[in-house]
Amino acid sequence: VEEGRNLDTAERLIRRALEMEPRQGAYIDSLGRLYFKQGKTLKALNELKKANSLTHDPVICEHLGDVYFKTGDVVNAAANWGKSLEINPDQEDLRKKIDEADTQIVRLIAERIRTVEKIGEEKRKQGKQIEDLEREKKVLQSVRNIAAHENISQEGIESIYRQIMTVAKSME
Repeated sequence: VEEGRNLDTAERLIRRALEMEPRQGAYIDSLGRLYFKQGKTLKALNELKKANSLTHDPVICEHLGDVYFKTGDVVNAAANWGKSLEINPDQEDLRKKIDEADTQIVRLIAERIRTVEKIGEEKRKQGKQIEDLEREKKVLQSVRNIAAHENISQEGIESIYRQIMTVAKSME
């Protein structure tokens, strides 16, 4: 499956194995990885989540992170790669994936800050107040809701966003 060859044969074998052991996490992971290689991202995500719920295996966490990364969900990608490293710390390839996710996160933050700067410039031109506490409250509530949905620390995400907003304000 990893090399993307003979996927039809691989799928038949995986399905046969799943008929014998339908709750075997490794087999479900293989099906999820197969879907990933076929470009069936949503199916891959569903199977890998199922596999991950059955067994905590560093390979399954890595595969789940790969799917999240492909969908653009860098936060969940990094979280799953991190779980994989917690289980098995000696995975240099995963550290590289996390570094790539960090790069994308910083680029997104930079893009957010540049947008905030443009909004600040417009507000100054129009003589409007730059700081909008009501908007900040909405943003913080929104990221807390996203964090809750993603099953990560709402307080942690709020803290990160407060820092991001502080940096953006200092540049307005």
